[in-house]
Amino acid sequence: MAQKEELMITGKKTIIALVAVVLVLCAGIYFALTFNKTDDETENTGESNIVTAFEKDVSLLESVEITNENGTFTLEKSGHEYIANGDKGIEISKTRVSFLFDEICSVTAEKEVEKNAEDLSKYSLNTPKCTAVAHFSDGDVTFKTGGQTSAGSYFFSVDSDVYIVSTSKGELFANPLSYYRNTKILNVDTEKLTHIAFSGDNDTVTLVKNGEEWKITSPVNADAYLGSVSENILAKAGNISIADFVEDNAEDTAKYGFSSGKYVYFEDSDGKKQKIFVGAKNGENYYIMTENSKNVYTAPYDSLSYINLKAVNFTDGFVCLTNIKDITGLDITDVKNGKTYKLTIERNGDNETYKKDGVEVTSEKFKDMYQKIIAVKSDDFAFGRNGNEKICEIVYHMNGGSDLRVEFFTLEPRRLLARVSGKGEYIAVSDDVDSALAAVKQ
Repeated sequence: MAQKEELMITGKKTIIALVAVVLVLCAGIYFALTFNKTDDETENTGESNIVTAFEKDVSLLESVEITNENGTFTLEKSGHEYIANGDKGIEISKTRVSFLFDEICSVTAEKEVEKNAEDLSKYSLNTPKCTAVAHFSDGDVTFKTGGQTSAGSYFFSVDSDVYIVSTSKGELFANPLSYYRNTKILNVDTEKLTHIAFSGDNDTVTLVKNGEEWKITSPVNADAYLGSVSENILAKAGNISIADFVEDNAEDTAKYGFSSGKYVYFEDSDGKKQKIFVGAKNGENYYIMTENSKNVYTAPYDSLSYINLKAVNFTDGFVCLTNIKDITGLDITDVKNGKTYKLTIERNGDNETYKKDGVEVTSEKFKDMYQKIIAVKSDDFAFGRNGNEKICEIVYHMNGGSDLRVEFFTLEPRRLLARVSGKGEYIAVSDDVDSALAAVKQ
């Protein structure tokens, strides 16, 4: 009987213990479901409740005045365009300013801190990192960015209401005016250029496109080599862009080297024209300034390096590079020795017979001589200089029956004057002429 009573007591204790456990579990669940984290705990876990700090129709925003460590500037809407500091001469990036205006009219925050705050110093908003006064058609709103929280967010005020905003939102007004300026300076299409002119340290050069060919029209009239035009100008012109904004409405442009008279001029097939003045070199850039403007910028040196080239740099680089398929033969005369060597090509359908002074030679030997004859390089155009003693003459007999004559005259040490009939005069490398004569004498 005592044992049975003891078992009953033990069973009651067990039941009581189980009930207690169940009650504790229920309490824990209830606490977990209803417990609100403190602000610090919310921040530490990365959770946040996004709140709307400011919202307004962007069409009502007329302008914004921004002050930050870089200074104060104004961005104003004018129709579908934007103006900086009331100066229409400052090219503005429509995309960037449009984004800024949209951001101003939709400000979200991580947390609302205090409404109608009286003491802004505890948020460092009395000495803000940056300030923006947005001018709407129905009134002004002032935004300020203050100190940072331990998590990197910013205290941010909309008039007198204080919020905590993300890092990106807090730095919305931290950019300088240059960030909103258009770095694109070209208004011509460099893929459609038909006229190029420039003046640099050497020649003043003009190139004009005729069909698919380019011609040099100044300082001489000559054929331009498309490969040289493409490599030296066409591949680089599209890279002309603003690297730095130096000075707007500069009064003394000479200090940037613009008195040198260097420039580049472009014209495209759509009739668009543009002239850019080039000043002194500044590190890896040139100072530049567009026509009818005194705003000074810098542009990458490589995009304008061709202004220091000579006109001859836009030719194939040879005195008279004649295709062997275009001739029936040639005569090359060593004037000093009074000896003329005749090279001929006899064609019969696809068969060709090569001869030197009437004696048949192999194709390889003939072409080796020919390559040395046409490989006389040119340093420059002669620009009216007069040669002295004639030392060599080459006459190409063209397929149509005409002749192309090239005469070489002594000029200066290791340089000759080369006169090409109907094409102009060049400064030739005398060693190349010696190599040509040596090749036919063998």
